[in-house]
Amino acid sequence: MTKRDIRKLAQASYKVLDEGKVAKISSLLKRKDLKEYIRQLRLLEKQQEVIIALPAINGYNKPGSFFEQLFSNKRITYQEDSSLLLGVRITDNDMVYDINLKARFEEEKRMIEQAFS
Repeated sequence: MTKRDIRKLAQASYKVLDEGKVAKISSLLKRKDLKEYIRQLRLLEKQQEVIIALPAINGYNKPGSFFEQLFSNKRITYQEDSSLLLGVRITDNDMVYDINLKARFEEEKRMIEQAFS
């Protein structure tokens, strides 16, 4: 099987991830193809999840929150990160958006050092 065939197989079995389907497919694949199949399933899973890191998650994990409206078609996972100062870090697939006061201060510091060095 080619990687393209395995990717199509993973996409077809992922629409509604059925444990029985995955078990049946995995029993029919060779070891090399099985590794690629699992890798493709993980990639598909990663594309469906958004990780939001906040300094305190108490007020954000309510139904109908801003983030649920923004990422309506994805599963949202909240993480508490006390190192963030007045900000948020959003990880959507491979894109990381880091919006916080600490990052802004470090960016300004770097710009000042470059300007006066």
